[in-house]
Amino acid sequence: MKKLICFASLFILFASVLAFGQTADVVGQLADETGALLPGVTITVRNVDTGMVRTTFTSERGLYSIRAVPPGNYELTAELEGFETITLTGLKLTIGATATLNITLRIAAVREVITVTGETPLIEGTQSDISTDIPQQMIENLPLLGRNFVNLALLAPGTGVQTTFDPTKERDGDMSGVSFGASSGRENNVMIDGGDNNDDVVGSFLQFFPQDSIQEFEVITTRFKAEYGHTVGGVINVITKSGTNELHGGFYTLHRPDSFTSISAISEEAGAEKEMRVQHIYGGVLGGPIVRNKAFFFGNIDYTKQPKTIPVLIAGYPELNDIWGGNFDNSFSQNLVVGKFTAQPTEQHFLTGRYGYQKDAKENSQVGGTYTVERGGPEENIYHSMLAKDTIIFNPNTLGEVLYQYSTFVNKIDYDETITVGINTPELNTGRNNNLPQRTDQIKHHLRYDQSYHMTGWGGEHDWKVGFEYQNVLIKGFLGSDRDMGPRYSLTWYDTDDYLAGMYPDYASITYGWGLAPAPGDGDLYTLYSWYAQDDLRLTDKLTLNLGLRWDWENGILGERRHFASDDVLGKPDSDKNNFAPRLGFAYDIYGDSSFVIRGGWGMFYQQVVNNLLLWLDPLDVEGGLPSGTIDYPQWGQADIMAGQVDWSQYITVPVGPPTPQDIYYIYCIAPDVEIPMFQTASIGFSKELPYDVALDVDYVYQRSDNPMIFYRHGDIPLPWTGQSWEEMGLYYKCRVAGNLGRNRYQALEVAARKRFGHNMMMQASYTLSSNEGFRDRELSTLLYDLTYSDWENANYGPIFGSRTHVFNIGAMFILPYDFNLGLNLGYGSPFAFSIYSYEGGDMDGDGFESDTMKDHKAGQGRGADFKNVDIRLTKSFSFADRYNVRLFFEVFNLFNADNRSPRRWIDQWESPEFNTGTIVLGVAREAQVSVRFEF
Repeated sequence: MKKLICFASLFILFASVLAFGQTADVVGQLADETGALLPGVTITVRNVDTGMVRTTFTSERGLYSIRAVPPGNYELTAELEGFETITLTGLKLTIGATATLNITLRIAAVREVITVTGETPLIEGTQSDISTDIPQQMIENLPLLGRNFVNLALLAPGTGVQTTFDPTKERDGDMSGVSFGASSGRENNVMIDGGDNNDDVVGSFLQFFPQDSIQEFEVITTRFKAEYGHTVGGVINVITKSGTNELHGGFYTLHRPDSFTSISAISEEAGAEKEMRVQHIYGGVLGGPIVRNKAFFFGNIDYTKQPKTIPVLIAGYPELNDIWGGNFDNSFSQNLVVGKFTAQPTEQHFLTGRYGYQKDAKENSQVGGTYTVERGGPEENIYHSMLAKDTIIFNPNTLGEVLYQYSTFVNKIDYDETITVGINTPELNTGRNNNLPQRTDQIKHHLRYDQSYHMTGWGGEHDWKVGFEYQNVLIKGFLGSDRDMGPRYSLTWYDTDDYLAGMYPDYASITYGWGLAPAPGDGDLYTLYSWYAQDDLRLTDKLTLNLGLRWDWENGILGERRHFASDDVLGKPDSDKNNFAPRLGFAYDIYGDSSFVIRGGWGMFYQQVVNNLLLWLDPLDVEGGLPSGTIDYPQWGQADIMAGQVDWSQYITVPVGPPTPQDIYYIYCIAPDVEIPMFQTASIGFSKELPYDVALDVDYVYQRSDNPMIFYRHGDIPLPWTGQSWEEMGLYYKCRVAGNLGRNRYQALEVAARKRFGHNMMMQASYTLSSNEGFRDRELSTLLYDLTYSDWENANYGPIFGSRTHVFNIGAMFILPYDFNLGLNLGYGSPFAFSIYSYEGGDMDGDGFESDTMKDHKAGQGRGADFKNVDIRLTKSFSFADRYNVRLFFEVFNLFNADNRSPRRWIDQWESPEFNTGTIVLGVAREAQVSVRFEF
């Protein structure tokens, strides 16, 4: 607490930061008709909706720069004594954009004022990053599955559909995130109004915001500046709406009756009944002035109710499906609230305050596919976030901003604790779920400080930005429970037929204690410190260098943290403090008018390590570890097995006291030399303006890492109770170490085309041809072949699980006659990569487990399902009294009911009769909904 007070005092004292990518910049050059540069020209930009004004002057080279301008509709005025005054109107500034507006002034004997309708350039001539801006028109008019704004990022090149890896993020149909380049959806950096919106336990975005509260959406996929960190994936910048001088609002309702939904191919193939998928959404928005031209408010309330069921299908085994299959209650409800205050009390200060609230409730979380209803439990999630910031204009060339955000997240998933035994086969997962019950609390303080200033000299025009960031995250539970659950048993058969025949399980484990992990009362404190400096150096009128340096230090996983018994095995890892990340980029504007720009660069980026890495260490602190009990072979009957009526616990002898080495299922450790994974990224490409307001972007991107984090088995580690190593005891396979091992390589050709609104249409399209290879088969997983296997390095290296070679996406909006509007989303992904396992193929690497991939297939050689999707929205508008508007829309998701299956629960065992089949839907089977909106 003393640290927080100290940092808060420091922030108040300095009180200056920049808007951290949540704003736009306006730059340009002034000249007369002869081409002579004009210094001293007064440049003024004014927001036509709020009256906000910013002013600066041109330098000796006629250059000007106005930074940190809130996105919106603007006009720009250029004034100089003896010259005409020009006002450019109709300027739309978007999030993260740098608008280059060069102006020519004519000599005028008397004062003349000329108003010209202008547009911001399609291409940024001074930036080297690869970014995509999704304008508000698309946010409001494109069909958006689950109203999840994160899915808008799929319109950018270099992105891919990310399946659900955390039940708290699951919306509709196992599509809850997006991956970038070589990374997974865990490793992105999502910011709302400049505040951190990332889940520090499992990764990915944290809090959900209603679609109607989103004003601008920017995706930076590659080569982002030094102000951005904690990610080797991409950056998602979102700003919420603000009020204006006019009072605007509305009410809306969306409905999806069950008759508007189709059966999935998975259910249809199994002869099952269609699951129920009903949805009702009610909401309202209101925004306007508190004091005209000074202070404004905006609010959005959104409520969702989904009475629905989820199918459980035991494919290939009708006798098991008769017992455990069916459609089970999976009802979901959500409450969302957003409130925002903005004000400009003086020309030197722009204030923002924002509050966000979310509450979710769901029945039978973690159920579906081969996971029966016994595996699930009721889930509840509650989020709060409060953000405050002040942008300060010290003078035309110097500004800053102070930002503070406080957020909390409580996740609870309960469970029927009378179920003590879990049964697992390739086609069936029933009984005890050792991941439940669980509760995770996250309490986060986020502080930022930057300062930005413009100067001339040292070789050109400089736009500097320097700052630091501090995050303090208290995490309680680490997916743990707040009560002692006693022993829980997990039995696994590699072959479902062996289970049906009543044969001895292939292995068994016993978990003791507090749910999945202990829940210490004080929790675990995770802190993050960052410093960065960025210089956008305009060497000539055509050449700009983007130079940056960043330093990150994460403390709480490595370095200072509470002691685990597992630290006694290898020793406690040291802090990793040498994470310096230089960034170098260039943009060359060939003609000087932003119509054809060549760009490229190189940079180093450090991954933020998700905190559930510590989850694997916790069980060793509970009753000495995860021991395997002795199982006496029983003579049970097949009918009792199938009906789940066997009391497995009576056949398991629970070890008393510290477990013997033979009893321990696994022991987890963190390598003492572990470090934060680092990726290097290089890119080269161009942007070209084409006729009809179209811009084409083409880039080659290369990423590499030589220290990814992964689990591997290690034999030369002493067991605390014996002093002998695992290898000496012949138990090499029982020790798993989290450390840096292997390599990742990603290269891609990324192509994007975008059309600004005109000729009654707007469009954003992207295509990515990529190769993504490495050692990571699944997140936080062990190697497929361990170090005892003679060719382990080549055998483990291959296409990353879930990666696709070809990805194409397009979003488009068309204005039709009679006030109709058509929104369209098209998506395609080629078959994803996965590794083929052969549980009956033997122990290929000598680690004691017959679960390696087949000898004929190294990692990632399997190919799963492709992804095809078409979503449409048709809107009809009715306007009256010049102020009121009623919109009716009808939208369909997965129009052609494509059979899209998720990689997350893919049957990858060669011997299974259902091999190379998915058991849950990716996206949704075809469904439609209708909506009515009243706006004023």
